[in-house]
Amino acid sequence: MDMEKDLSTAEAVALLRQLADALEKGGALDVDGTKIKMPKDLEISLEFEEEDGASELEIEINWTDSPPAKTGKFEIFPGKDGKWYTRLKATNGQVILTGNSFATKEEAEAGVEAVKKNAVEAQIDHRVSKTNQAYFVLNDPDGGSIGKSQMYKRKVSAQKGARSVLTNAPSAEVVIVE
Repeated sequence: MDMEKDLSTAEAVALLRQLADALEKGGALDVDGTKIKMPKDLEISLEFEEEDGASELEIEINWTDSPPAKTGKFEIFPGKDGKWYTRLKATNGQVILTGNSFATKEEAEAGVEAVKKNAVEAQIDHRVSKTNQAYFVLNDPDGGSIGKSQMYKRKVSAQKGARSVLTNAPSAEVVIVE
């Protein structure tokens, strides 16, 4: 299950109080009826970013006592133009990387293998679109483009998307969609 939610100030205050109680006394966090059990062993990181007069504080809480996470999957599929395309989906089904176009299915399969092989050493080129949306391009170690992300409203979200690609790509299942 994945969830992302924008909160009003009052909702955020209530949620943070509930989180503090759950961390202090043990228990669960209730977000819109979804109970999130808070374990004792947590990793909490803060990220603060200031850019062009806008500020952002991101609080991330991670724990590892849950079952191992599934990995994403690569899909290889034909386009209406006769070319073959690839995309990497995260475990929640969201497309996190779109690959280049290929003349044949075999070339697309080789492209996926190149992404899987190079993901750990890949270079992430963070960019901003003409409409001021953040995205990234994944480059192989030699600098050649091997994929592009979706558009994100915030730079921090694009950075998180890039980390997701690097995490999911190496062990992602490959599925041919025909």
